[in-house]
Amino acid sequence: MKIIFIVLLTSVITFMTIGLLRPWTVFILTQPNVKVLNVLPEPGQPDDLNVLPGPGQPDDLNVLPGPGPSGEQTWNRKTVFQIFDSFRPRTLDNCVDSCDGNDTSSSCSLVSYEDWEKAIRRQQLNYSPFLTGNQYIFEFEKEHLSYPPLSDSKELPDLTLSIVVIEDVQDGVVSCNVNDTISGRVDLIDGYGKQRTSGGDEVRVWVVNEFNFRASGYVIDLRNGSYQIFVRCLWPGAAKIHIAVAYPREFIRATIHHTHVGMARFVTAKFEKNVTEEVTICWSAPNIPGRLCVCNYTTFNQQPFYCGRPLDTRLSCDDWKATRSTTLPPPYNVTTDEVKLIKSMPTKDIKKYTVRHNLALLVNSSGQLPQLSPCSSLSPEVTWDIDHRPQGYWSPDNNWTSLVCKRQDWDLAWTVSCLQNTTIRVIGDSNGVRLFRQLKSASQCVTTQRGGWPDQETCTNVNKDITVVFTPHEYPLYLAVGWTKKLPYGGVAKQIDALPSAGRVLLVVHYYLHVVVSHLAVTRVRLAALRDAIDRLLKRNPYAMVAFRGPHVTSYDWDNNHTLGGDVLGGFYLNMLKEVFSNLKAKVVFLDGWEMTSSIENELYHPTDHVPREMIRTLLSFRCKENGHVQHFKI
Repeated sequence: MKIIFIVLLTSVITFMTIGLLRPWTVFILTQPNVKVLNVLPEPGQPDDLNVLPGPGQPDDLNVLPGPGPSGEQTWNRKTVFQIFDSFRPRTLDNCVDSCDGNDTSSSCSLVSYEDWEKAIRRQQLNYSPFLTGNQYIFEFEKEHLSYPPLSDSKELPDLTLSIVVIEDVQDGVVSCNVNDTISGRVDLIDGYGKQRTSGGDEVRVWVVNEFNFRASGYVIDLRNGSYQIFVRCLWPGAAKIHIAVAYPREFIRATIHHTHVGMARFVTAKFEKNVTEEVTICWSAPNIPGRLCVCNYTTFNQQPFYCGRPLDTRLSCDDWKATRSTTLPPPYNVTTDEVKLIKSMPTKDIKKYTVRHNLALLVNSSGQLPQLSPCSSLSPEVTWDIDHRPQGYWSPDNNWTSLVCKRQDWDLAWTVSCLQNTTIRVIGDSNGVRLFRQLKSASQCVTTQRGGWPDQETCTNVNKDITVVFTPHEYPLYLAVGWTKKLPYGGVAKQIDALPSAGRVLLVVHYYLHVVVSHLAVTRVRLAALRDAIDRLLKRNPYAMVAFRGPHVTSYDWDNNHTLGGDVLGGFYLNMLKEVFSNLKAKVVFLDGWEMTSSIENELYHPTDHVPREMIRTLLSFRCKENGHVQHFKI
């Protein structure tokens, strides 16, 4: 049985210039109009990251490129390597800064951490564009940046006039049976009452029932201002369908614009030699603000990483000793309406951006969910089918139930048996640390090298021959408090290449919040190196197993400029992951944090510990049979 409904999204996103109301304000529609629509467009697959249709991109001044000979906008597609090569003169030994360090009116006067912090907050840095004029790398950039900067907030999606169109509605109730799929459509209407005619908004859908069971749905951008949504009836009883415009297209455009103009959440490097000290800005690309000449640490880092070269000639690039995160810069080179939008979007309650409607979903007790095969009997490839969620759901007691395969219960006797005689390596950020802690608990190991983010940490279970190690991925790493000594661990690929070529190995990698704040083309370079290192590991050690922990939603952190962090480009990143790992999907378990955290309406960059616990439970269920014997270690 398939039940179809359509939601015409016309609510309010009103921008106020006074401080009494937040600029992005949602008003509840208490009496939506209802009418019947008999036909929906056939669903299609979401566009791949590299083949999204659409127009173009602005230059570093936040304006559209000029017309070509035909009168149309002209574009110049580049590769990330071409862009890096254009900055090569800044990395050479013969590069000379244009000041002597005594100039108090320019960036050459910025030599301490406090100097840089003050300049960032006061918007006194001259940013160096990563992409200029009509340049672009990905088609999605070209699509979003073809639109002019937001200059009229009434052109944003308006959520107050929402009209819900549904088939077979009876007194405001949509009925279905367990395991039915419901599909609908959301049409975005702007503040002038006109339907938006282009796609590109971040629309999400999830279901919460009366007992607090939760599951994500999925959305297809129809590229015309409408979005087709799909949810699954999973539990008997009443439920509510939530549909959110998490980020309008205009916010995504501002995010992409900031990556082009060279604006980011930077880190700083401290250079020290004897009593001489200087601090400069560092980043994943050589377009470092505040210094013409830069130190190229790509060889040390095994991935792109650059810092401004010290002005003091007593210091060299070899004198880098420590790093520290900077504050988030305020919005740069954007319109007044874009500033309002950027400042208003972060929220601790994503339901603030949902369509308000009075429709209830009633799931009858008829029907049942299908019987599932054990995860250990399936290929990891099934974990990559993230276009057709849900792959699972949360119960009121915060346990995850898979809809893909039958998982094992979290039983310590089973987890220890599954992990015995295994070298386990977790590589990532502070969310990777949370995966490490779950594996530490599952293996009953004892700490032998105490770390604590961002240092390496090791634990062992001598009796069961289990070793679990966490190390951070390469720079950039955002370290919130104080200076952190220069870390020696190197790139992810180097760490993977050092893993044993014999014996059981379990590798878990998490790349996300520290890397997607770069231009995604730089992130893709890291992913490609990771993929190749995984491929080498699996070829030389047939007893190795690998998992990648995917991104999660985070709607609030980095609240003073959410375009420089968080999940804004998460959908594009997910598409990139699928593309990069297309030939390894049968060998790598994908742990989908996006689905898990969407349905629980996560707002912070560290989701609840229930998320990493359930991820590790899924991973071990693919690795081991019910009796704890390893099944999937041999690829």
